[in-house]
Amino acid sequence: MEVIGGNILKKKNKPPSRIKYENNNPVWSVRLTKELYIALNNFLRKSIQSRKEFIEIALNKKEAKFTNIIDQESSKGYKDGYDQGYKTGKNEKIKEVANEYYQKAIKEYGITIPCNECNEEIFLLPDSDWHKLIIEFCKCRNLAHAKCPEK
Repeated sequence: MEVIGGNILKKKNKPPSRIKYENNNPVWSVRLTKELYIALNNFLRKSIQSRKEFIEIALNKKEAKFTNIIDQESSKGYKDGYDQGYKTGKNEKIKEVANEYYQKAIKEYGITIPCNECNEEIFLLPDSDWHKLIIEFCKCRNLAHAKCPEK
């Protein structure tokens, strides 16, 4: 028994199974720099292996299985590419649909006049200066439906 600061410390009795386990599985520790510690833990996390498995692989006691890292990295690359393609495609589809509806709106709500040179339609956009000018012109000329009574 040891006496430290007036307290008596007793040695703990270990069961024989624990003594056998500790003899067969000794602890081995090592001091690492913080950078190396972080790098090692990141590597082990990505490779989905324990520290024990890492040492076994380093000592050629176990075959390295890096498929998890490769699978993770390739699936990450696939997902990144998919997300980027999806966003690009989605944006292109939005532009395509918006343009389609824009063209329909021009035809439905815009005023068309024939070109003096080629006779193709010129679309005057709603609320454009030309559109407003034509509306004012029609009002001044008392343009009305044939069936509407005169005021």
